[in-house]
Amino acid sequence: DFTLSSAGEKVTIHATFSPANSVGYVTWSSSNPEVVSVDETGTVTGIGRTNGVSSATITATLTGTSISQSCTVRCSF
Repeated sequence: DFTLSSAGEKVTIHATFSPANSVGYVTWSSSNPEVVSVDETGTVTGIGRTNGVSSATITATLTGTSISQSCTVRCSF
């Protein structure tokens, strides 16, 4: 979990799955893309508060499985 401090700020996050030899493609998603977006490489971008909401859950899912990891990204602006 982390906080972005300005609109347009970008941070690339990485997902690590177990066991160590897990292979496949990762699909990224944002629970609130109007606040924090995420692209196909895991780069999150702070967009801003929407309807009083200033955070989003970013989820990385191993494609073709139900295996996922999530983190909360907050916007402090």
